[in-house]
Amino acid sequence: MSADKAHCHCFSPPPPVTRTNAIRGSVLVVALMFTAIACFVLGSVLIAAANHADLVDRQNEFISATYIAEAGQERMYAAINKHLKDTGQAPNQSHIDTFSTSEIPNASDHAKFDKYTFITPEGQENKIKSLKSGSSVLQTLTSGPYAGLYALITPYQVVSRTRHNNKHVWAAVQCDVQIQHIPIFQFAIFYNMDMEIENGPVMSVNGRVHGNANGYYAPGSILTFQDRVTLVQDLYHNPKPGDTHQTSWITPTYNTDPITHTSTLNMPIATTDYHDLTELPPEHGNDPIETDRLYNKAGLRIEVTTTGISATDASGNAVTLSSSLISTNKNLYNYREARTVKITELNIGAMLSAGVLPANGILYVADTRTSGQTAVRLVNGAVIPSQGLSAANHKFVPSF
Repeated sequence: MSADKAHCHCFSPPPPVTRTNAIRGSVLVVALMFTAIACFVLGSVLIAAANHADLVDRQNEFISATYIAEAGQERMYAAINKHLKDTGQAPNQSHIDTFSTSEIPNASDHAKFDKYTFITPEGQENKIKSLKSGSSVLQTLTSGPYAGLYALITPYQVVSRTRHNNKHVWAAVQCDVQIQHIPIFQFAIFYNMDMEIENGPVMSVNGRVHGNANGYYAPGSILTFQDRVTLVQDLYHNPKPGDTHQTSWITPTYNTDPITHTSTLNMPIATTDYHDLTELPPEHGNDPIETDRLYNKAGLRIEVTTTGISATDASGNAVTLSSSLISTNKNLYNYREARTVKITELNIGAMLSAGVLPANGILYVADTRTSGQTAVRLVNGAVIPSQGLSAANHKFVPSF
């Protein structure tokens, strides 16, 4: 017979969870969550700040690169413009190719240029892409102060492209350039110095008028400009300061409003003194404007001195001029300067009949008599040669 035993197992209950302990646990979790969020936000802000700083730095470098590219473009434009002023001719592609490497800005211009390399869109380093982008064409200008005039237009394109050598930032600018050759014969009056119109009879100017300096218009009689007047400097309706001979005047009439402060129209000759064109060539040494000098262009050259008259054609052959064609014994009185002027007078109609007028239409006269002021006067010119006639007068300033 077996006996059963009863076993009793005792368990100790866990300590009760109090409300205070529960609250402490929740606060810790929340604090950890907020700390994590704060760290995330802070990290994001730092990353954003770093990215923004990189973007600002890159933007600044891009702006600098753009300025560098613009400097290259300006150098190319200046080289084209200088060639035009020095030679009077638009540069050809060979000239442009030379400029595209020789005119690159470098460290001698500014230290910052050393950080950049000029590269063409085709990948050629140390070069600015420049080309004559079309043939020269004759067109009518449609805008600006010279609208309505014909111009021989030669187009160019300049693409200046740079790269920062360390940061690989690129920038490029493009410039389209036009050279406009405006034939001077389209102007009724063209002046390179201050233009003065005073005294005189009633006059109507039926053509364009341009001056590369100021205009002083103080006529004593009615003066009407039928076409546009353009001036590089200012327009004054009074005599030029220092002129005391004009005591009364009226205001001209303009059918088109005058335009002042326009761009200069440069004469395509290699001199800054345009009077050189009408001067006799130098007796010795080189002549820098030999091809432009009117003496060299003339088909008939007449020289009047104190000892007589000589005339030659373009080849230097003597031309006989009778007293019915030319006279040197007439005078006129210059009231403005209060002095007598000796006149060389040419009878154009008689010269035309005698067949001595130049075949190329260019006549050159130099009156170098030293006793007094001299001038040249053309008379009987109602009919001129079919090839036209241009007369140039040597500017002789005697001493008194």
